[in-house]
Amino acid sequence: LSASTDGLTVHTLLIDATFPDYAQVVPKPREVDPIAVNQAAFLQALRDVGAIRDKPNITVRLQCSEIDNTMTICTDSADYGSAETVVDFAGPMFDGIRACNLRYLQDAIESMPECETITISAPEKLAPIVVRPIDEIETYSILMPVRMR
Repeated sequence: LSASTDGLTVHTLLIDATFPDYAQVVPKPREVDPIAVNQAAFLQALRDVGAIRDKPNITVRLQCSEIDNTMTICTDSADYGSAETVVDFAGPMFDGIRACNLRYLQDAIESMPECETITISAPEKLAPIVVRPIDEIETYSILMPVRMR
């Protein structure tokens, strides 16, 4: 199917393929107790460490501390330098470091309805990371983790 107007042409093509059932990828709600963070503070922290946001494929690392209920958010790149900041969180912490694409995480949070608190579920290091407003089950973003070396 093609459509043209005023110098713009759009082509579509039906892809004859079998795709995996997305419902199998989406973690079940409350499958793991999420941590809760202030949406504005977390977004600002991502902006702070993402001063080099225009560079593709910058990985952000998230690490919780049970000592003072803070999450360290950091980026580190041989080409662009490193940055680190901390935000408070509530709830059970996840064990170890979670990593994902900085731009994808920031875009996910920016596209959510404005609310005071968001939740982050990251049950295992290489499991999908689910970000959602605290009071909404139907609105969520899923980020695939980045393997850390």
